[in-house]
Amino acid sequence: MANFTSGHLSVWVASIKTNVTLQQLQHEMTQQRPSHAAMQPGWSSIYDDTALLNTISPPPQLSTPQVDPPSGNLYPERLLGRLYFWAADPGMRRALGTAATPQQTHRLRAVDFMFSRVDADTLMVVISTRNWIEQQTVKPALESLVLAIDNSALVQMDSSPLDLIDSDIFMWLLHRSAANPQVATGLKLDKIREITSQDVLSRGANLSHGVDLSRRELLALITNDSIRFGPAKLVVIYDETNAYLDFELFKEGGFSVNAKGSQYAAVMSRAVIGPQAMQDLAFGVVPLLREAFTFDRTWAASDKATFLDSCLQGLRGIDDDAAELDAELTCPHCGELVHT
Repeated sequence: MANFTSGHLSVWVASIKTNVTLQQLQHEMTQQRPSHAAMQPGWSSIYDDTALLNTISPPPQLSTPQVDPPSGNLYPERLLGRLYFWAADPGMRRALGTAATPQQTHRLRAVDFMFSRVDADTLMVVISTRNWIEQQTVKPALESLVLAIDNSALVQMDSSPLDLIDSDIFMWLLHRSAANPQVATGLKLDKIREITSQDVLSRGANLSHGVDLSRRELLALITNDSIRFGPAKLVVIYDETNAYLDFELFKEGGFSVNAKGSQYAAVMSRAVIGPQAMQDLAFGVVPLLREAFTFDRTWAASDKATFLDSCLQGLRGIDDDAAELDAELTCPHCGELVHT
């Protein structure tokens, strides 16, 4: 469980097919309040006191979810709200026995949401959890909220407006980090801190403590055509908000923000950095990365092949004995030989 104001937050991005306005959703949230007596999930503001979260208690004093107006070209109009719900604590159940009430054995939880309009028929929803179990509570709550206004609305948890389209974007990022880290106007890839890879048998490998093309294990992975990369932990410099953003990027367009590692020129608390970074990533950085990759025609035409060849040559070594090295050019996943 995490919230937009926490030090480390992970978000899932979903969509809703509807023409409902943010103001209508805001009003409906005030009609669907949490009930501790009925253990019924309900809505409030992301700026509520978080001291009671994860305790055996009712929600804090409730407040009104907030609609923020557009902020120039940076952010569209957006609705920010918090969903409260209760999750069973097995330890409390065992300690108190079968006579205990749900109010005595369930802990207060919360997930935050940001709604914004993508087009006339689609809302993007940024959700502060990547936890599958919590998402089983999230989806029915979203459906209850929007269907109360539009009975033809469709909540699509597996459809993200930020989807990166192709996992090849992670190899492209490896290429751009060395060849041209200025991936878009106002966006520079400062470093790739960590990257995960997976082979066709779903065996994973993780490279951390700095990712660069001098590492033989990384070159071996790049030159093995059965390997797919992602997710990756990136650090970018985003000029629009004078930000240094440290985050993990997932293929479906979701991300995790490391508020401790993220910085702004303006002085702000960690509780403010989280929501700020989340919005910068959702409306600026991730769309820019997606667009830059999609429209990089030279990547598919020539740059990818050149990059792979360069990595292979770096792995083999220009002056090394090829026959001796071939035995060493193996995949960290499975020990199989890579391209020669």
